[in-house]
Amino acid sequence: MSLANGNQTSSFTLNPATLNASDSVDFCGACHRTTLDVIQADMHGILTVRFSPYRLQASHCWGSDGDSRIVCIACHDPHRPLVRDAASYDKNCLSCHRLSAVSNPEKDHPGAACPVSQKECVSCHMPKYEVPEMHAKFTDHKIAIHLPGEPFQE
Repeated sequence: MSLANGNQTSSFTLNPATLNASDSVDFCGACHRTTLDVIQADMHGILTVRFSPYRLQASHCWGSDGDSRIVCIACHDPHRPLVRDAASYDKNCLSCHRLSAVSNPEKDHPGAACPVSQKECVSCHMPKYEVPEMHAKFTDHKIAIHLPGEPFQE
């Protein structure tokens, strides 16, 4: 590519798939807010549900350094419309979690089996919460055990 002054530039496209887990989620957090953004804004409570990278990193599944199986692009393709079918995400959940409670943890499947179901995992573990000030529901990306009717977990 030539600039008006004759200098040459190269095109560079950052592919978040080449980043480690933490940097990949931080890349998405540039627009969708990271833990640092939430801390600096001193935000708490239900308003933080809007910030998917922040909530994802607060998950028990995230661990200390993150897990590439639960980065944003593991479940969402930024070049395609958002998939709203809960069952379509099951393969992602089951890439870490065992199918049976009697099976032993393995390196590839350290997550415990869900005693309730192996279908539509996100409907329980990533529920939607309404943010009253915004009159909209947001999916909570803090992967956890959320009991029906239970208040928002910080």
